[in-house]
Amino acid sequence: MWNYRCYLCDTNTNDYLCEDCKSIKKIVELYGIKSVRETVEFVYLREKEPIKNRTQAIANKIQTRSQTKEEKKSDCLTH
Repeated sequence: MWNYRCYLCDTNTNDYLCEDCKSIKKIVELYGIKSVRETVEFVYLREKEPIKNRTQAIANKIQTRSQTKEEKKSDCLTH
């Protein structure tokens, strides 16, 4: 048996592509490289705007929790 490194993922294999990467190759053959690349980028790569929106949503949630705690503390002191 030959000892190769998979061209795509660099794992040890007996062929130029490992079994996982052969499966990916079949998907590329079915859908086309451009479609598969765009899907992979959409799923795995984040652009600045979604990251900014997510960060702002978390900051808003933290601020709301903090305000709620302060309101509860204030209510306890006035009663």
